[in-house]
Amino acid sequence: MTLPGHPAISIPLGLDEAGLPFGLQIVGPRGGDAIVLSVAASIEAAFANDPDMCRPVPDLARLAAAPPLSAAPGFLTWE
Repeated sequence: MTLPGHPAISIPLGLDEAGLPFGLQIVGPRGGDAIVLSVAASIEAAFANDPDMCRPVPDLARLAAAPPLSAAPGFLTWE
Protein backbone atom coordinates (compact mmCIF):
# COMPACT_ATOMS: atom_id res chain seq x y z
CA MET A 1 0.00 0.00 0.00
CA THR A 2 2.86 2.39 0.59
CA LEU A 3 4.12 2.21 -3.00
CA PRO A 4 1.26 4.37 -4.38
CA GLY A 5 1.60 6.73 -1.39
CA HIS A 6 -1.02 5.37 0.99
CA PRO A 7 0.29 5.36 4.57
CA ALA A 8 -0.08 2.08 6.44
CA ILE A 9 0.66 0.86 9.94
CA SER A 10 0.39 -2.53 11.62
CA ILE A 11 -0.38 -2.67 15.33
CA PRO A 12 -0.27 -5.76 17.54
CA LEU A 13 -3.56 -6.81 19.13
CA GLY A 14 -2.84 -9.73 21.41
CA LEU A 15 -2.19 -13.42 20.84
CA ASP A 16 -4.17 -16.11 19.05
CA GLU A 17 -5.13 -19.55 20.40
CA ALA A 18 -1.64 -20.89 19.56
CA GLY A 19 0.03 -18.05 21.45
CA LEU A 20 1.18 -16.33 18.27
CA PRO A 21 0.85 -12.56 17.95
CA PHE A 22 -1.67 -11.09 15.58
CA GLY A 23 -2.48 -7.55 14.63
CA LEU A 24 -4.42 -5.08 12.58
CA GLN A 25 -3.21 -3.21 9.52
CA ILE A 26 -4.60 0.27 9.03
CA VAL A 27 -4.33 1.95 5.62
CA GLY A 28 -5.18 5.60 5.05
CA PRO A 29 -5.72 7.91 2.14
CA ARG A 30 -2.80 9.28 0.20
CA GLY A 31 -1.10 11.87 2.41
CA GLY A 32 -3.14 10.81 5.44
CA ASP A 33 -0.22 9.92 7.69
CA ALA A 34 -1.56 11.89 10.65
CA ILE A 35 -4.97 10.19 10.34
CA VAL A 36 -3.42 6.72 10.31
CA LEU A 37 -1.21 7.46 13.30
CA SER A 38 -4.14 8.96 15.21
CA VAL A 39 -6.36 5.94 14.57
CA ALA A 40 -3.57 3.53 15.55
CA ALA A 41 -2.88 5.46 18.77
CA SER A 42 -6.60 5.47 19.62
CA ILE A 43 -6.93 1.71 19.08
CA GLU A 44 -3.83 0.97 21.16
CA ALA A 45 -5.11 3.24 23.95
CA ALA A 46 -8.55 1.57 23.86
CA PHE A 47 -7.03 -1.90 24.37
CA ALA A 48 -4.12 -0.95 26.66
CA ASN A 49 -5.86 -2.26 29.80
CA ASP A 50 -7.34 -5.39 28.19
CA PRO A 51 -4.94 -8.31 28.87
CA ASP A 52 -6.25 -10.26 25.88
CA MET A 53 -5.93 -7.44 23.36
CA CYS A 54 -3.06 -5.25 24.58
CA ARG A 55 0.34 -5.18 22.95
CA PRO A 56 2.05 -8.51 23.78
CA VAL A 57 5.31 -8.36 25.69
CA PRO A 58 7.89 -10.67 24.10
CA ASP A 59 9.46 -13.40 26.22
CA LEU A 60 13.09 -12.39 25.67
CA ALA A 61 14.53 -15.37 27.54
CA ARG A 62 12.56 -17.79 25.37
CA LEU A 63 13.62 -15.96 22.21
CA ALA A 64 17.28 -16.00 23.25
CA ALA A 65 17.13 -19.75 23.94
CA ALA A 66 15.43 -20.58 20.63
CA PRO A 67 17.52 -22.25 17.94
CA PRO A 68 18.29 -20.18 14.84
CA LEU A 69 15.74 -20.26 12.04
CA SER A 70 18.37 -21.82 9.77
CA ALA A 71 18.22 -24.96 11.96
CA ALA A 72 14.52 -25.48 11.20
CA PRO A 73 13.60 -28.44 8.99
CA GLY A 74 13.12 -27.37 5.39
CA PHE A 75 14.95 -24.06 5.79
CA LEU A 76 15.70 -22.71 2.31
CA THR A 77 14.00 -25.64 0.55
CA TRP A 78 10.69 -26.08 -1.23
CA GLU A 79 9.62 -29.01 0.93
